Amino acid sequence: MIARYGASVGRICWGLKGAYNVALVRVIPAVTCFQEFLRSVLISDSIQSLLIGMSGRTAQAGFNKSILTAIRVAFPPDTRLLEQYEEMAGSIRRLQLTLTQANKNLKLTRNFLLPKLISADIRLEQTQPEAAAQGA
Repeated sequence: MIARYGASVGRICWGLKGAYNVALVRVIPAVTCFQEFLRSVLISDSIQSLLIGMSGRTAQAGFNKSILTAIRVAFPPDTRLLEQYEEMAGSIRRLQLTLTQANKNLKLTRNFLLPKLISADIRLEQTQPEAAAQGA
């Protein structure tokens, strides 16, 4: 999905679940093995510049869906290359989503524990490394 309006115009949203509204346009590749290639094209500087440049509105920046249909993308003639790209890029993107979620979980844990540590509602015991405890 691509954000169509406001300060986030052109932002590529992926890995989301649920409903979306008119502020987002959904892009579905005709061939599923082109999904990661298409995502890479859409986040490229040249396409992002094009979307932002064509989104000039007086009240709020945005673009029309017809702009997307006017964009022409060159595909390699050998679909095996796209399939290999899909496999490699797909695994990287899945890892990226996993790490993003882990980062969110760590932030939530930090935000929960830090005030309790500062106010001494919970305490951490200091432990000595085994070598130091044995007098080494």
